[in-house]
Amino acid sequence: MDASEIICLVIASVVSIFFVTIIMLLRKWNHEDDSKEQTFKGSMIIFPKCEEIQPFIIYGDWYYKPQNNCWYNKGKAYPADICQIIEEKDKI
Repeated sequence: MDASEIICLVIASVVSIFFVTIIMLLRKWNHEDDSKEQTFKGSMIIFPKCEEIQPFIIYGDWYYKPQNNCWYNKGKAYPADICQIIEEKDKI
């Protein structure tokens, strides 16, 4: 290997590290709000994965735990992917 090949490898490595760092920062920035616990009083519509059960609405105090990716209401847990906030009256 001559000097020009070594320089090219070093530059390629630096550029790769730069892009990986940028991608990691962007992912963290995009998911920053997702990682926060949330609470509110309001209505949530639940879309069960079982087709035989119709979607239903629950009103009350809601609590989101990002580590479980679930919404909680009255002691029951609902996966976030089946929940949709329809009315958020107050932050708790």
